[in-house]
Amino acid sequence: MSSLIPREKVKPENTLTNPILVYGLPKVGKTEAFASLPNNLILDFEKSTKRVECYKVDIDSVKKYYEVINELKTDKQFEYITIDTITSMEQIAKDLAEFKYSKTAFGTNWYSDNKAKYLDILNLPMGAGHMFLKDAYIDLIKAALSTKKRVIIIGHVKENFREENGISIQFNDIDLHNATKRALFAKYIEAYGYIYRREENVNMITFVQNTDINVGSRGRLGAYKKEFSKKNENGELVVDFSFLEY
Repeated sequence: MSSLIPREKVKPENTLTNPILVYGLPKVGKTEAFASLPNNLILDFEKSTKRVECYKVDIDSVKKYYEVINELKTDKQFEYITIDTITSMEQIAKDLAEFKYSKTAFGTNWYSDNKAKYLDILNLPMGAGHMFLKDAYIDLIKAALSTKKRVIIIGHVKENFREENGISIQFNDIDLHNATKRALFAKYIEAYGYIYRREENVNMITFVQNTDINVGSRGRLGAYKKEFSKKNENGELVVDFSFLEY
């Protein structure tokens, strides 16, 4: 009988099917950069593509999102889909969370009575709304993965704080509720990087963890820090997407 114990090192699995999340300050050029990625469809949740030539669909409802996802399952044109942004996706996620909650025994009266009472599903007692929001986000991301396209997620930045040796340290983080962020990063996000402006017309991207920003990767991207985009002397945008090949 053959042995089940390997005699050679097992090569790492190809994780290119897992989403990569990138975030940064507003107006740093994230949308413009990914609009230049060939065969990329942008799912625009905040109308950020109005001034950019690109393949895009404005998403303003749960229904429209799933209609686009279903079309993409049989699409042969696009290799990538970009969620722009996961921060602004929250309203769609809340709508889905409300619907899922209304189907539970506790949420039967959500639309008739309790929505007017609590105003926001996140105001439910005992933090119950955050669980439903987290589950809604997971459903939306899993739907995007079901298309078999490479999923890119763009996010906004927020200031966050952590305690180290009794000292409060400020750092840049993805603008997403903590429960949702933990759940997505634990299973569905392969790597998350930060885009920032190094100098005029030049942006960097890093997946290298440090005390100032929250980034990371399960694989080789953990050592990746390179120039991401720049405008050349003719005003043309040049973008390095090599991090998508890791």
